[in-house]
Amino acid sequence: MQTTFYDIINSKIPKELSGYRMALFSDLHNNEIGHRSCELIEAIDALAPNVILVPGDAVNKSMNDKEAKGGYEFMLPLFAELSSRYPILYSNGNHEARLARLNKDGGYYTALQKVLKKRGVTILNNRSLYFRNRKLHFAGLDLPLPYYGKKHDPVDAAYLTSLLGEPDPSAYTVLLAHTPEYFKAYMDWGADLIVSGHIHGGVIRLPVYGGLLSPHRRLFPGYDYGSYKENGKEMIVSSGLAGPQFPPRILNPGELVLLTLYPSREDVPDATEC
Repeated sequence: MQTTFYDIINSKIPKELSGYRMALFSDLHNNEIGHRSCELIEAIDALAPNVILVPGDAVNKSMNDKEAKGGYEFMLPLFAELSSRYPILYSNGNHEARLARLNKDGGYYTALQKVLKKRGVTILNNRSLYFRNRKLHFAGLDLPLPYYGKKHDPVDAAYLTSLLGEPDPSAYTVLLAHTPEYFKAYMDWGADLIVSGHIHGGVIRLPVYGGLLSPHRRLFPGYDYGSYKENGKEMIVSSGLAGPQFPPRILNPGELVLLTLYPSREDVPDATEC
């Protein structure tokens, strides 16, 4: 596992939020990072974030698994430990959507949500929260499962508004959106910063070309890893923390991310300062 640092610079960020730190991890897939996830917990503690963002796929639920229960025995104690130290904002990915599909009348999915909420985790499934006198806005997108496949209705700003409502244009809006595929729609809806995962960094990363595969075995996915900027907006795509898989990850370690907010480049501390 590696830790990647991004300075997020946007004039829309209020001065009082300068230096606000957000730890991000995606696509845990019920993976245990060190014994009892101690390696991940210690890495997050070293970052001392103000909040932890988890944009989906913390659980593991394969497409062909018809059992109602999913894999979440390792993620539950991890979230319990982290939520005792930091606020956690969590939104669904396609694996949570699969778990929910097999638990329409309650069952394991509902029980999982209740346990997470009881431990202090805030679940943002098509919900929003405003902090700091409505100057900082977090929203979590929960897309229906077909939107992770090839056949679905268009995703545009109007559709996102039907799910999330309209953001306050005066607030700096951070959107947790598991798949980065709909970057343009996220921007058009009003997100200033999008945090995503889903692509696992392209699984196999090739020099110059980048990620090779998407989870659906599409070659060279467009938004596979890193920072993407357009029209004053930015999307951070994490390679995630998924464990052993096929094909195996190559030149593509698991990733923890720290995002630090600044209203201008002049507010970023000089790296040479002690």
